[in-house]
Amino acid sequence: MRPTLTPTPNVQVVRAVCPAWYAAPEPGKAVLVVDPAPFGVHVYIKEPGEIDLGRVEGDTNGVGRKSFQLEPGNYRIYYEDRGVDTILQLAAGQVIAHSFVGQGKPQGGPFNPGNFHWAVQSSPVAPPPGCPGGPEFVAVPTATVTSTPAPCPSWYATPQPGMGLLVVENHDGKNTIDVVATKGQDWSKTVAKKVGDEPGRLVVTLPPGHYEFGTQRGGFTIDMQAGQQYVVALLFPKPPVNMLQLPFGCAH
Repeated sequence: MRPTLTPTPNVQVVRAVCPAWYAAPEPGKAVLVVDPAPFGVHVYIKEPGEIDLGRVEGDTNGVGRKSFQLEPGNYRIYYEDRGVDTILQLAAGQVIAHSFVGQGKPQGGPFNPGNFHWAVQSSPVAPPPGCPGGPEFVAVPTATVTSTPAPCPSWYATPQPGMGLLVVENHDGKNTIDVVATKGQDWSKTVAKKVGDEPGRLVVTLPPGHYEFGTQRGGFTIDMQAGQQYVVALLFPKPPVNMLQLPFGCAH
């Protein structure tokens, strides 16, 4: 039986909604949840047979996740954008999440290829609130329910009709980074360094077209369409390109 919650003057009890990324295991199967936050990753099964599971998109808020139904057994999983091979052992009924941690040494800079690599973290997943087997209701502080929505951050710019938006992020707290448009446009702009928890950002509106850019962290390309919004994190050796999730408080 699911536990019940009692409202109090400072807490409102609401029915939970199962998040779209979660999938309960089908009969006789197990589930792998890939959590690539904050940047997307392409997932391959290398053993016992080669299967391309496709790309799991990340986002700047770190909530990009996807679930895969798999038969019980032993798997060798390869995460292409992280360059990581890992062994996964699944039993029927299990839900296991894979997330990623960047590891490296301070000397040489955090994005030096010789001092930086990714590691996979494996952990069991309990059914989230609102999902089969999880709590049916959740308690939400009244202040959270009635509070004024957060304002749209000052760095965000709504693209004009017919245009797209490119946001380039610098997560280096010591150095600025230059971005050079080499195809589609011709310019060079500097991305400020990270301050506290806020990355430096370059925000550019672009008309539809194919664009190529160069930076000290490697190059990247964008095929922009009207209304599209991309975010690029300047990580060495290949800056990942992902769709930008609209920041809280901003209008579509």
